[in-house]
Amino acid sequence: MFSVNNYWADSGYCCDSLTGRAHCQRQVAIFLFIIVGLTMHATILAYMFSLLEMGKITVPLSPTVAVENNIVFTQEFLLNLLKAAFPHLNK
Repeated sequence: MFSVNNYWADSGYCCDSLTGRAHCQRQVAIFLFIIVGLTMHATILAYMFSLLEMGKITVPLSPTVAVENNIVFTQEFLLNLLKAAFPHLNK
């Protein structure tokens, strides 16, 4: 079973002081929270994309786009979202 204490003790990253160990444990807890959250979000997005690709979404996702173009709309929306979040990326 995974334990934060065992992970840091085995990896050699833990400090001997109590405050150092608490800081290490806090960093691991934050890291694991981010990884678990990221995995959950990726799973949800993958499911939503599969619904879109299978044609299960029968309403337009945008008031200006027809249902048939939901996939194109979603791709363009995500592309713009990623470009805004990461301006150093190219299309």
